[in-house]
Amino acid sequence: MATSPAGAVAGGAPAKPFVRLLGQAVTRVHEDYPDARLLFANGASPDGPSQSVEDFGVWRFAFTVEEGTVFLQNEKPWDSSFLVQSVPHHLIGARAIPVPSVQRDTTDADKIIKDIGHYAGPYSSIQLSWPLAPGVIEPVYNFKTPNAGYWSVGVYTGRISHHA
Repeated sequence: MATSPAGAVAGGAPAKPFVRLLGQAVTRVHEDYPDARLLFANGASPDGPSQSVEDFGVWRFAFTVEEGTVFLQNEKPWDSSFLVQSVPHHLIGARAIPVPSVQRDTTDADKIIKDIGHYAGPYSSIQLSWPLAPGVIEPVYNFKTPNAGYWSVGVYTGRISHHA
């Protein structure tokens, strides 16, 4: 696994598309589940692998709540309406992500990967998560590629990792 540092997102910039959608999902889930904590978000492109993260128009968010797990889904054109589903069991394998700390958007993370020259091809899916694994000190965006494994970018540090 190769790792390299990258710059942080400039402060005070307006919310990017994914960060804005994440905020909407949190607001919606807190209407019914005030104790909800984000576990992960999965993004997909309805047309298959894509060069642009902006094509990822289907997002599914998973929140842990006292009663189990709540899933919210939204599709482009994004608005404040979400399909909500709850299941009576808890998911394991991920830490809860403190949502206010997520300032780096999917577009920022993609730019880090491409600017440093690590990868320029299409992505199959994107996931924001904080895996329960040794050495994982922050939430990460995992960009799945059709043929090159995963590229991960740290939400706080911008560190890049590749997993074949």
